[in-house]
Amino acid sequence: MASFVPHWKSITLIFLLSTVLVLVLSPLRTAATIDFVQPRAALKIDNFHAREYTAKDPRVALTFTQVAPNEVQAIVPATQQQPRAIEFSIDALPQGLKRRLLAVFVDNARILDARDSGGNRNFGVIVPDSAPLTSGSVIRILTIPDDKSTPPPLTVNDVALTAITAYRWSKDTSMALFPGVSGGWWVLSTTMMPTHPDNKPFESGIRVGADLLPSIPTGGGTFRAYHYLLAPSSDIRGDINVEFNSETWGNNAADARTLGVAVARVGITPTEIRSGIQDAPLRLISIPVLVFLVMCAAIALQMPHRALGSVVAVGLTLPMLYERVYLGMWYPHLVILFVISIVTVPLWFRLLDWLTDDCPLPIQTKRLLVGLVLVTIWVKGGGILYPIMRPIDISWHMDKVREIAMTWDFAKFYQPGAFSESVMPITEWGEDRPMIPYSPFIHFASLVFLVFPWSLEVSATIFNTFLDASRIILIAVIARQSGLSVRVAWLAALLYAVTPVTFLLHAWGNVPTTTGLWWMLIATVALLVAGRNLGNRRVFVAVVLISTAAMLSYTVAAVFHMLFVTILAGLLWVVPNTSNKPTSGRILAATYGGLLIATIIYYGLYIPPIIERTIPYFLQLSTQSTESIGVVRAPFDEYIANFFPALRYDFVQNPYLYYGLYIPVLMVIPAYILMWKHRTLWTFAAAWYVVAIIFLMAGYKISMVDKQLYYIVPLLMLSWAMIADRLWNRGPMGRIIVSTTILFTLWSALQLWIIRIDRAPLVLP
Repeated sequence: MASFVPHWKSITLIFLLSTVLVLVLSPLRTAATIDFVQPRAALKIDNFHAREYTAKDPRVALTFTQVAPNEVQAIVPATQQQPRAIEFSIDALPQGLKRRLLAVFVDNARILDARDSGGNRNFGVIVPDSAPLTSGSVIRILTIPDDKSTPPPLTVNDVALTAITAYRWSKDTSMALFPGVSGGWWVLSTTMMPTHPDNKPFESGIRVGADLLPSIPTGGGTFRAYHYLLAPSSDIRGDINVEFNSETWGNNAADARTLGVAVARVGITPTEIRSGIQDAPLRLISIPVLVFLVMCAAIALQMPHRALGSVVAVGLTLPMLYERVYLGMWYPHLVILFVISIVTVPLWFRLLDWLTDDCPLPIQTKRLLVGLVLVTIWVKGGGILYPIMRPIDISWHMDKVREIAMTWDFAKFYQPGAFSESVMPITEWGEDRPMIPYSPFIHFASLVFLVFPWSLEVSATIFNTFLDASRIILIAVIARQSGLSVRVAWLAALLYAVTPVTFLLHAWGNVPTTTGLWWMLIATVALLVAGRNLGNRRVFVAVVLISTAAMLSYTVAAVFHMLFVTILAGLLWVVPNTSNKPTSGRILAATYGGLLIATIIYYGLYIPPIIERTIPYFLQLSTQSTESIGVVRAPFDEYIANFFPALRYDFVQNPYLYYGLYIPVLMVIPAYILMWKHRTLWTFAAAWYVVAIIFLMAGYKISMVDKQLYYIVPLLMLSWAMIADRLWNRGPMGRIIVSTTILFTLWSALQLWIIRIDRAPLVLP
């Protein structure tokens, strides 16, 4: 702490600056609304039932066309922009089917997934703002493959558009939340229907803070608007929480739910734009705390703490003029993230010292790398914590963790069966799917997240952010252990931190994939750093255990790493090298020893079904087209051509993603030639690239989802950095090119990150 003492004046000054900004700007109040037609209203409410709607005029029947046995399409006529739903009815469930999976699209936006189990024949779906119904929009209603590669037939009887009132039923006590909006006088407006299905009178009311508002007259059977004046005493430390209390109806044969009042909208409007300073919300006091934490980190890393503190203070307070509710939810969570990340700073330094002991980095480079780790955690982790952010696959994986915690049925996930097959869609693998193990150990390890007070999804994704940030350190270690310069190590780590694909993996939220990739990199670094010391028993055992963990973390990691090590051992044996190169025999022994342990622990259970199902499956694919297994794929040249647009830095050719890897990919060949001077790195890179190329080719016939590309991202960063280092040494023009590349890549990554957060899917309860 001694290093902080000389800076107490500047810390105090910037802390006071941020506090003043909060006190000045937070009383500037704007209206806030929770409209239940919007999916994200679910983020601002508590203890309500699922969203539903009541249709109202106008209702427009649409003409539709059967374009395929499993699909109909309808064209939207000229329509007014108002909350709408698509309603349709379908034929009876075909004989012999237990269910059909339905999907509804508006143009390219998928707005509904439903299961037809033979019950109700009528379906309705609210169209979100993200899929606006404009004149000429195409509505597609179709069945999708389930347990057969061919989707079942579908006959639609009618399709209509209807205006709606969307609402949610409250329970005995339900809440609408407006955190961080400030105190003062407000007008509360709510649209609701205080009528039960039995039309009998009942007691209901609204409480805001300590104030009980006038009781709601029940009955009428229609939605009505109610307005209340809220006194300054209604807020609780700057939060306005609207509590709906009601006697309930239900829990009977007519409806299993307990229903209070139907609420369609809740809004608050300030009577004056500005309130008193004393009404500043307590939640926004998080801003000075965040500023203080950033300055402490900057001082510890000997960076310009005054400038960073001032930028953070202004950057966190100005958005309050445009958005208050989400920021009120977000900033307290950022404090936790920042504290945890700063506490780990000594660990990052110790890790760097340990891994670069024989090829030390200058202290300033270490500080830059650790600072880059912190910023990576803050930007990526902060984006994950933003209230509207929902990584796509994370909920599916954490649901499995919750199931394990509730049932303790480890065998269900451990043994061959449904868990492995659940991640292998028939559309990609055919009906007679091979038996491929899907390691459950990431899910087992995730049980530890149950001890934290926030959701499993948040814990898993934040943990994943720390793993991702550590790759910055590991890439720098690879560079230094290979004999590359300090600048190459720094540039490679920097480009990794700002490359769009690293943000995209967090948006997808596939924790097993990213964790498996991390373990593969750990295992590779272990071979590079410790490979020449495998004669030491402790080092050998450590590498065996790391290899075991990598193989148990993710099945793809096991396959990739085994192939990588096998190729690497052969190359190390034949390629001229220095005396300190890793030895082929010991590398093979350590890695195959890890495979043996992983087989005893887990993979051995799969040997019989692999012999029976998997080997014949791949033998068939090796000699026949994918159509032989019921999967239609594009021609090979089209498959290869479609690979390159994803490397771009924009959404021009792909409206859903881009990787931002074109520039480093272009550097691969010249950098690989330069690597010959660093023979060990050249050998590792050769094995690395061969594995990627093999699985790029395999991806034409089996589903790889570009994993081979994510696998070589660290090597791509090193390739670019080697060329960038030479450009940097050529003078000002080269430095401009390198700096421009970094800034352009960063801009592209931030654009991708913001858009992915804004487009994050919300699974409604």
